[in-house]
Amino acid sequence: MWRWYSTQAVIHALEVYSRFTFDYPYPAALSVCGSAGGGMEYPMISFNGPRPLEGETYSKQTKYRLISIIIHEVGHNFFR
Repeated sequence: MWRWYSTQAVIHALEVYSRFTFDYPYPAALSVCGSAGGGMEYPMISFNGPRPLEGETYSKQTKYRLISIIIHEVGHNFFR
């Protein structure tokens, strides 16, 4: 289920940032779970983490914190 939330967070961030600023300047946007703490962005890719392990439960607080990290890191592609 986490993959779905991650993908939806990227889509949402691209739509909102594009609506209020300018079109996304790259041909792709990827979110990779793999950082030990917060996140780091590069053009077209953001590393976010840590992702909840498959099959484990996680709190709403953890879910929303991870979603906010994705949105924040995608935003750096608009505002460097």
